[in-house]
Amino acid sequence: MRVRLPAGRAGFTLVELMIAMIVGLVVLAAATAVVASTWRGLAGGRMREGLQRNARFINEALNRDLSETGVGIASSVQFGSLSVRNDTIVILSVPYVNDTAAAPHTFQYGGAPLAAATGSCGTYCVDLDTVAWDLAANDLAMLQANNERRLIEVTNVTRSGAIASVTFRPDTILLQHEAAYARGLTLPNNGVAVTKLKFVAYWVENGALMRAQELNPNGTPKGELIATGVDSMRVRLVFSDGTEAATANPLDGNGDNDWDDILAVRVLAWLQSDPTDLRVNNGQPVTRAYGWWFAPRNLRYEKNRIS
Repeated sequence: MRVRLPAGRAGFTLVELMIAMIVGLVVLAAATAVVASTWRGLAGGRMREGLQRNARFINEALNRDLSETGVGIASSVQFGSLSVRNDTIVILSVPYVNDTAAAPHTFQYGGAPLAAATGSCGTYCVDLDTVAWDLAANDLAMLQANNERRLIEVTNVTRSGAIASVTFRPDTILLQHEAAYARGLTLPNNGVAVTKLKFVAYWVENGALMRAQELNPNGTPKGELIATGVDSMRVRLVFSDGTEAATANPLDGNGDNDWDDILAVRVLAWLQSDPTDLRVNNGQPVTRAYGWWFAPRNLRYEKNRIS
């Protein structure tokens, strides 16, 4: 049996089939491009969102810790409660226990004046009272002799009745501050005290932001990872006259850029996306710069009080 097509119902010609295929390929290519662009946009959006989330976290962490700058300890010309250098920030404050600030321990020595860079119970050892005792090995403390201040890291404590012999590291630089007997510090038989301090330090290491609030036995900060994807960071001090500098300098004859003139700190960080995506930026990390300005309330209070 033979089936005949009705008149006018002939099949597609080869040219028509080729045109239809070309049109279909064009439509498919356009759709593929739209889908690829959409996926690139989604991947880029996720990377940008990750950068923003990382930046918000870093901002909140810095703001929280910097708000404690100078609690219980006012800066002096040569000793600041906030110190920066390159990408490192060091924040000092007096710790509180049960709503009570750590009290200074008085130097227990009544003999003849000591020679420079000499302690009362050894070269790097001082005798202190044990009232409200709060010092232990690896603690950070401030050694104050009248108007001179130095940081010390406690290495050993030996208590005997009302007196404790406190030994400390000999380093003359600790957490970017003068330490121990820097500049030949002399301890008179009065006007000397030791106060426990709390510190927080931030710095960038191998593409990560590190934070420390404890010291290693060798005097270096004991860092913990805070955020990844931190390409670099630059920190600048802002002084009460509006000028900025990489650090304070009490020895340059300029009385406006000493440690007690610091009003705020400016942080500029370059963050990288983590992880990367081959569909975005040719597989290379996306980098964005973020800037923050922090003006710790205790530093503002010091300036208002002085003025």
